[in-house]
Amino acid sequence: ESSVNFGNKDKDPLEWLHFYAKNSNKIVTKDDIWEYNSEMRPQKFEQITWNFYLKNENLLNDSLFIKELKEEFDKICTNINLSV
Repeated sequence: ESSVNFGNKDKDPLEWLHFYAKNSNKIVTKDDIWEYNSEMRPQKFEQITWNFYLKNENLLNDSLFIKELKEEFDKICTNINLSV
């Protein structure tokens, strides 16, 4: 069991990341952080976000987690767009 309640991670990954952001006392909308890329498989995004969460589980600075997640998501979307 993790020390942070991530919500139901079986939901759409953007939904549960939004839930995480809201419950980390950050006023964040999905549109502010992520532009959803319809080419991306949600399961793959979920796996990546979950791995980042586990890697950063002991960090006190949640904003670092959000920033790294955003960078990783952007990188993936760029790769997907280049391969289309």
